[in-house]
Amino acid sequence: MSQTWQFTVGSLPNTRGRSEGFFNFEHELELLKAALLYADRVKVCSVGAAFMAGLDDLRNMDGNGKTALIQKFLPYIQPDATPEHLARTRRLMEAASASGRRGKSARRGLSGPELFAARQLLDKGWQPIKSIVEEQFEAVGAEGFEEALRSGLVELHPFTHISAEGIIDMGRRGKLGIPPNVHTDETYGEYTDRIFDTLQDGTTYPLFDDLTGNIVGEAVRNGLIVPSQGAVARGRHGGLSGNILQRLPLFEKASVSEVLDIRKELAAYLDAFREAVSQFADTIGPASWDEEFAEEADRIFRERVDTAVRRIDQAVEENRALRGLSLRYGPSAATGAASALNAFVGSGSVLASLALLAAGVYQGVSAHRLKHEQTQGNQLYFYYRAGKSLQCPRR
Repeated sequence: MSQTWQFTVGSLPNTRGRSEGFFNFEHELELLKAALLYADRVKVCSVGAAFMAGLDDLRNMDGNGKTALIQKFLPYIQPDATPEHLARTRRLMEAASASGRRGKSARRGLSGPELFAARQLLDKGWQPIKSIVEEQFEAVGAEGFEEALRSGLVELHPFTHISAEGIIDMGRRGKLGIPPNVHTDETYGEYTDRIFDTLQDGTTYPLFDDLTGNIVGEAVRNGLIVPSQGAVARGRHGGLSGNILQRLPLFEKASVSEVLDIRKELAAYLDAFREAVSQFADTIGPASWDEEFAEEADRIFRERVDTAVRRIDQAVEENRALRGLSLRYGPSAATGAASALNAFVGSGSVLASLALLAAGVYQGVSAHRLKHEQTQGNQLYFYYRAGKSLQCPRR
């Protein structure tokens, strides 16, 4: 039974390149795409991802969920309303979301126009929230994140204070609108605890962003955590795979959908690539959270990956030319497999000539097939083909 590769992506939001009040989710999405291309399962421990998932829940919330949230925050929405008015509004909200037999009690005593008005109030009242969510996804560069969540390959680590309800409450208390500040002490403490736990989990490979790597490195240097040799090795492997994959041509422009398609198409070549990355990682000294790791990863890419990919590309071009020549002409009459037919050549037999040509073509095709199999057997063939797929115009 083959190994199941599970990665844990750890990332914190930053505001680089974003206007005030917004954070940059693009770098977090890059890590997630790299993990989806490489691993079988991905755990995401990300404050930004949890926040975006909470917004996604708000956007897709059903009538009952909307009603419950509106009822909870109604005193803050209408601070000057009388108790009677609040009770009437709550009743209208319940009637608007009620359906079937169970909703009869909520609708009892309300006229048709009142029920229609209540439903309009619920739908129209929620539309601004939905619009804000759409704007937020676009503003922070999180388009496609929903698809990753729905792929069945991603498990999102929840945070106590980050949920659909928590987001509205943070926005209300901070009076900052959406998005509120997610760098609270409670959330930060929960995040670091989860990241430190990941290093002790022998079933997952950590893939951290630079900020998280710095946090881990500082904790290790100060003796707050002491990762085992196995944890360091898994960290090197996870960090190196992410570093290499993010160097793929046009990777930053690839959608989650494209990444998932490429992973499916090239699944047969992935294990060999993983073996190569493992061998490369074993030659690196510093851990992935050490400052020297980036330099070592760059060396590995230049000396081992880029060089090998160029050779594969050259072999593919030579093989393509060999195939074309073989199919058109076949090899010369002096080739070994055709030598057995020499007795017929002198006879001038048309049939013998055709047999000689067929033997030559067969030899050429066989050579092409062998060279093609050798190319596909290269450990970095997955990486080579992934790069070609990302550059394909149809994508």
